[in-house]
Amino acid sequence: MNSNNKEEEKGVESRKDAVLFYPFQFLATVTTGLEWIAAEELKMKLKEEKITLNHSLLPSPSSSSSSLKDSINKNDNNNDNNNDPRDDSEVQVKETEVEKQILNEQKEEKDQNEERKRINSKDKKRKRTKQERKEHSKQIRIEATPEQRSLGLDQLESAASLFKEDDWENAMKIWKTFAQVTKGIKNLELLGSPIFRITAKSAGNHVFNSIELGQRLADSVVKRCPSWRPSAKQFELEISAYLRFDVLHLGFSVTDTSVSLSQVDPKRNLGVTALKPAIAYTMLHMAKIEPGEIVVDPMAGCGTIPQLGSSNFPLAIYFAGDVSDIAVEKSQQNQMEMDTKSAQNKTWNAPCQVVKWNGKRLPFASDSVDVIATDMPFGKRIGSKEGNVELYPAILREFNRVLKPTTGRAVILTQESRLIFNQASTDSWKLNRYFTINQGGLDVFLFLLFKHKNE
Repeated sequence: MNSNNKEEEKGVESRKDAVLFYPFQFLATVTTGLEWIAAEELKMKLKEEKITLNHSLLPSPSSSSSSLKDSINKNDNNNDNNNDPRDDSEVQVKETEVEKQILNEQKEEKDQNEERKRINSKDKKRKRTKQERKEHSKQIRIEATPEQRSLGLDQLESAASLFKEDDWENAMKIWKTFAQVTKGIKNLELLGSPIFRITAKSAGNHVFNSIELGQRLADSVVKRCPSWRPSAKQFELEISAYLRFDVLHLGFSVTDTSVSLSQVDPKRNLGVTALKPAIAYTMLHMAKIEPGEIVVDPMAGCGTIPQLGSSNFPLAIYFAGDVSDIAVEKSQQNQMEMDTKSAQNKTWNAPCQVVKWNGKRLPFASDSVDVIATDMPFGKRIGSKEGNVELYPAILREFNRVLKPTTGRAVILTQESRLIFNQASTDSWKLNRYFTINQGGLDVFLFLLFKHKNE
């Protein structure tokens, strides 16, 4: 070995993290505490090898990847053991491969950064809009005169009095049945004159707040049932009231906790847009799942829908999948934890297989699936409004392909109502019903579609 080679070997050994890939331009991976080599020194160093220095290809220490370093080290070791002249075509191929690898890694990192910025920007905008709505509602209440507030509450009490006596009695019968079991109340006289509480919530702009709403409704209940006594803390019957814009909903709580929420772990692995268990349960109930049916969630995320389905409708067969590796992994972990909990409690859950797939190319034969229940992307945190214009028709065509004719049905949650209505107007689908719900301050649509019979 000549003296130049010895000096070169010594220099590379002293800079173990700075490696030369001779068939291509100079590339380096640098760790903390290692100085950059001056450009002039590089030119002199590489002059003997007739290598052109391209400063634009020098990666920074923070962007240097381990995969690139391993690739360069591997080729450098090959160069040390082989001093024969290389074939020009082989050099060109290696140059192209490394260049593509660099560009792909840079593009991937850039895309990830842009996606993070886009999601953060949308989250800030959504929170800002939500805060502005709250401030606007608060301002309306502040500016309202006592006469306006009193008139609004009077109208509310009048609306509560419109509930039919039969509906009230039927609700009481159901509550009494549950109260004897869950609360241990055996005295029928006490059940006939319960201590109650009003839990009130509202959405929209009103001249009164939720506390005033609850108080006025409690007065209305006492007028209807004089033997009932209101109490905010010690109560036997909870009446839930929800005023959504100009529509009042009243209901009796028959359990202390949500049935749907009690069947999923609140500490489970959540996705970017985790679906509320109560909404997932509503979707499954809306599908009217029968024993032996095949139920599929093509965009399962963390798997809330199939998990609730396997526990509440355990005589069906469930499949869940997603295009995201992270989502599939979270769904699999949640399903395993749910199965473990079920085994400990000696309860039965239906089998559910979680796999990775593309919702536009589902691994099912045509006319083989009974139910599809899924939460489709809104184009806010995941995807975009522009992308949904192309995504929704392709997804709905695939749903229609795998569903059974006539009885095959799809329960879809989305904010893109226009895109669903467009597909429902075709000969492939029959729109059974739809309604709006409030999810995290957003008005979203829940659709029930049936597949038309094949001609």
